[in-house]
Amino acid sequence: MCNVCPPGNYTDAPAQPICKFCGAGKYTINLNGKGATSCSECAKGTWKPASAMDNKCRSCPAGYETKVDGTGASACTPCNPGYFGRLPNTALCAQCTPGTFAASSGEQWARWLGVLVEGTALAVVYICCCQLAVCWRLLSHPC
Repeated sequence: MCNVCPPGNYTDAPAQPICKFCGAGKYTINLNGKGATSCSECAKGTWKPASAMDNKCRSCPAGYETKVDGTGASACTPCNPGYFGRLPNTALCAQCTPGTFAASSGEQWARWLGVLVEGTALAVVYICCCQLAVCWRLLSHPC
């Protein structure tokens, strides 16, 4: 009797003595107890390292990117300075627009300095720009 390949492994031809491992950026889908005949690529913004022996693609957190504008990523790295990733599962970090900045790696916001006027009070604040909204934060609580 032949055995079903375990999750994360497959065979793509008949009469195989062993299963092949999917590897980085890929996983298998075993349906109805049947083994996989190929690997699927991790979805855009998710990744699976080469060292992973499981069958799970991982979510990239906010401030990180997979650096692959598509599927099958094998790493998740912080956004470079000058770029930001506001949401989890970001494939490519967004560039800060002219007049804004992201000073360090892994930023979730692009920001610029501004003045908030509320009634008669003035405050110097960071004005934060993300992919979905604009908000403000006090200098003591940056974006």
